[in-house]
Amino acid sequence: KRKLEDSISLYNGFGYYSQLNESRFLKHLNSLEKSRLDLLKNFDVGKDFEFLEVNSASIDKAHVLMNYPFARKKIIRDYVQSNNYPDPLKELDINNERLLNIPHYNLFLFLYVITSAVDENENYSVGNSYINYIDSESFAVTNKNIKEEVLYLTAVNTLSTSDDCKGLYDKYMNISQNKTYQKEITEKYLDLIKLNKGQPIPELELTDINGKNINFDNFKDYILYIDIWASWCKPCIEEIPNLIQLQERFKNEKVKFITIARKSEKDKIAKLIAIHNLKTINIYDPENEKRIEDMFQITSIPRYLLINKNGIIYDISAKKPSDAELITQINSL
Repeated sequence: KRKLEDSISLYNGFGYYSQLNESRFLKHLNSLEKSRLDLLKNFDVGKDFEFLEVNSASIDKAHVLMNYPFARKKIIRDYVQSNNYPDPLKELDINNERLLNIPHYNLFLFLYVITSAVDENENYSVGNSYINYIDSESFAVTNKNIKEEVLYLTAVNTLSTSDDCKGLYDKYMNISQNKTYQKEITEKYLDLIKLNKGQPIPELELTDINGKNINFDNFKDYILYIDIWASWCKPCIEEIPNLIQLQERFKNEKVKFITIARKSEKDKIAKLIAIHNLKTINIYDPENEKRIEDMFQITSIPRYLLINKNGIIYDISAKKPSDAELITQINSL
């Protein structure tokens, strides 16, 4: 199985299948699934293992089906999926609790919720729209335990970036029936409100890519724009040119631009810094990664923070460098 997965890995990513027209993509996807299932037929693995493997292949296929339209639009902007484009959920028994034994099933449903909520809701709001969609009749999952898992994963991953943290928390607590999850989300929410706009940034001393200690107390007279990124994060890297332009725009102002790398190899971060001639303060401090994640409730990247000249939090989920509104926000501080 490992050899098969290694051999097809180059042909099972955005970079490859986004280049294919829809017809070729669907044939390619079916071929990959067939290869996995054919391999399974060569072994007597037992019914339980076979169930997990067959459904794991179906989930992977559904995930790619869901992502292809977005990937293709980056190549062909006017691409519109055909009327015959397969429903990603069609081949899945989505209310079968046994699928919860497949680790990436929850993640697939969470991503499906994000995609569906964006398409359905004109008044889109990060996190809140997702919870509302899960609680609506539009959501195809009716199994209470599966729905509970998706609710939890949604709250964990979006509470810190929500446009309305309190509204999302209240909605989650009203819907969820799992006391253990409720307790965890409540603890997360209480930690988050300590980071609300107007609260001081916690004391922080980290190490940069060159091993130099960086004490954030030394930046009390500066506006801070903090970019949390990784060497493997494509959206993060795509924003680097915009970050450089932003820094150049405010080069004569009391604004410091700081990047904090997470879950990345040092040489890969250093290489990207060199390639882009990135002159920000570049933090690389693996020993303090967990502390940073907990402190700022980092569950996904890219993530941006905006701190005012008094070390007071303005936004723990700030606009990305390419967003014109960010310039207005910085000027207002």
